[in-house]
Amino acid sequence: MLSESRQKPSSLGLFEWFLIMNKAKAKYLLKLIVSLSIIIVILTQINWHDFMESISRANVALLLLAFLLLFVERVWAVFKWRELLRVQDFQVSLLDLFCIYTIGAFWGLFLPSSLSTDVVRGYYLSQKISDTAMSTASVVVDRMMGLFSLLFLCEVSILLADDLFDHSVASSILPFSVVSITAAVLAFQEGIPDFLEQKVSFFSRNSIGRKVLKMHRAFHSFKQYPGAMVKAFLYSLILQVIRVVTIYVTALAFSLEVELGKVFLVVPVSVIIIMLPLSVGGLGVREGSFVALFALVGVSVNDSFIIASTNSIMVTFIALLGGLIFLMYRSELEREKYSGKVIHE
Repeated sequence: MLSESRQKPSSLGLFEWFLIMNKAKAKYLLKLIVSLSIIIVILTQINWHDFMESISRANVALLLLAFLLLFVERVWAVFKWRELLRVQDFQVSLLDLFCIYTIGAFWGLFLPSSLSTDVVRGYYLSQKISDTAMSTASVVVDRMMGLFSLLFLCEVSILLADDLFDHSVASSILPFSVVSITAAVLAFQEGIPDFLEQKVSFFSRNSIGRKVLKMHRAFHSFKQYPGAMVKAFLYSLILQVIRVVTIYVTALAFSLEVELGKVFLVVPVSVIIIMLPLSVGGLGVREGSFVALFALVGVSVNDSFIIASTNSIMVTFIALLGGLIFLMYRSELEREKYSGKVIHE
C-alpha cells in the first residue's frame, strides 16, 4: 500500500510534466507557424522582377556601412549596460558584457520575442556578479529605458515631420502614443504593483502578469540612482538613432527613395512590435511590421521588404557570431565557477 501511494504522486507529476512540455512545444509550433505565415503572405505580394532589379543595383559599400552601424549599435548597448552596473559598484569588463549581450542575441533567434534575450542576459550576468536580483534589475532598467527612448523618438518624429505623414497616420498613432505615455508615467509609481496584485487577478494568477510586476519592482530598485537612469535614457536615445540611421543607410544602398523622417517613425514602432511574443525570434513579425508601417507612409511592399529582409540577414549574422562566443564563453564560466572567481558586491 505504501509503495502504491508513493507511485501515484510521481505518476501524476510525470503526467503534468508531459502536459507542460507538450504545451510549450505547441506554443512554440504556433509561433513558428505565425512566423512562416507572415513571410509567405509577404512573398506573395512581391514583384520579383523589380525586387531582383533592386538587389542587382545594391551598393556594397553602403551595405558594409549599415553592417558596421549595426555592430556599433551592439557595442553602444554594452556601454549603456555597463553604466547601470557601475552605479552598484559592479565592475564587469566590457568584453564580458559584450559576450553576454551577443549570446543573448544568439538565443533570441530561437526564443519568442526580443524580450527573451533579456532572460539569457540576466542569467549569464548573474554568473558573473553573484547577485541575481541586481542582475535582473539592471537588465529590466536597460530594457525599460530603451522602451521609453523608443516612445520619445516616435513622438518627436510625429511632431517634427508632420508634413511627411498622412493625417490618418498621425491619428492612428495618437491613441498608441497616449497609452504609451500613460504606461511610462505609471511605471514610476511605486504602489502600482501592489494595487494591481490585489485588484486585478491577471497579475496575481497569470505567470505573465507576475513577471510584469516583478519587472516593475526591479525597475524601482534603481529609483535611488536618478542620474544613472537619465544617463541610461540618453544612451538608449542615441542607440535608437543609430538603429534608425542603419535602416536609412540600408535603403540608400538599394537606391530606395525613403525619407529619413518616415524611417524615424516606422523603426521605433516596429521595434516595439517585435518585442511582443508572437513569433520565433521576431521572424516574420519584423518583416511584417516593416511592410505594414512603411505602407502607411507610402513605401511599397517591395522596397520595405528589401529593407527588412536585408536588416534581418545582418542581425542574424551577428547573432550567429554569438553562437560561437557562447561555446567559448560557457567553458570559461565553468572554469571560473570551479576557481571561485565571481564578483561579489
